Amino acid sequence: MRILFLALVFALSGLSGCGFSNESSLPSLQNGARCSATTDCIRGMSCEITPYYDWTVCSGPTDRGGACTRDTDCKYVRNELGLPLRCLQGLCIYQSDLQPQLNP
Repeated sequence: MRILFLALVFALSGLSGCGFSNESSLPSLQNGARCSATTDCIRGMSCEITPYYDWTVCSGPTDRGGACTRDTDCKYVRNELGLPLRCLQGLCIYQSDLQPQLNP
């Protein structure tokens, strides 16, 4: 009876340590999310240090002005206003790049 009880407790405790977890093991961290390894980030991104934080964040591969199809394609870089690069009109640019400059 004691063995049956222990078997039941073991079964109910879950087997997540053995890889039978109900949670997805797919990476889910987006651009700018804190990470500890590239495997934490979604596909196409890497976990890298930036000058903005003392820790590593997920960042896309494309620099400012490069072609993109979504925000996660762009590097995690912020402008002087603190705004990140975004994929706008097929390019990694800042929102302010689209606004016309006013002449003084």
